[in-house]
Amino acid sequence: MVFSVHHWAAWAPGLVGHDAWRSWLSQPHPLPAEGAPPLTEMPAMMRRRVDRLGRIALQAAYTCQGDAPPRPMVFASRYGDMGRSVELLEQLAEASPLSPTSFSLSVHNAIGALYSIARGDLTAQSAVAAGAETVEAAFVEACGLLSEGAPEVLVVVYDEPRPAPFAH
Repeated sequence: MVFSVHHWAAWAPGLVGHDAWRSWLSQPHPLPAEGAPPLTEMPAMMRRRVDRLGRIALQAAYTCQGDAPPRPMVFASRYGDMGRSVELLEQLAEASPLSPTSFSLSVHNAIGALYSIARGDLTAQSAVAAGAETVEAAFVEACGLLSEGAPEVLVVVYDEPRPAPFAH
C-alpha cells in the first residue's frame, strides 16, 4: 500500500504553525512542560470539559482537517488520558464521589468522540492503543481504511508522559 500525507499539524507549548515546527526540528531544544492550546474551534461548553492532553490532540485534528469534508479518523494514544484515570482511582480509594464527566472522558475513545460530536461527523472512527507500536498500528488501521475505499483518513497520534504512580 502506498499513501501520501496531504496535511499535517502538531501542537506543543511555544510551537504554533509549520514554520515553528520546522525551525524546532532543525535545532531541537527543550520545550516548556506547561501550556495548552486555546481550542477555539470547539464549542465552549464542550471545550471546558477537555483537559490538556485532549486539547492538544483536538487542536492538531482541527488544524489538520480545517474545513475539509468528513473523513474516517484514527485516534491513537499509547496511554490515553491516564492522568484523569489516576485521579479517578485516587478518589475511589478515598471513597470520594466520582465525577461522571471525568469518568466519561477517561475512556480511550473519548477524545475522538468529542471531536466527532462537535463537528457533527458520523464517519468511521477508531481508537488505537498498541503499546510501543501505537503509531505503527494507527497507520496500519489508516491503510486498511484506505484499501476499503476511503479517499482520505485523518490520523491523530497523541501522548504525554505517564503520571506519577506509573512514571517509572
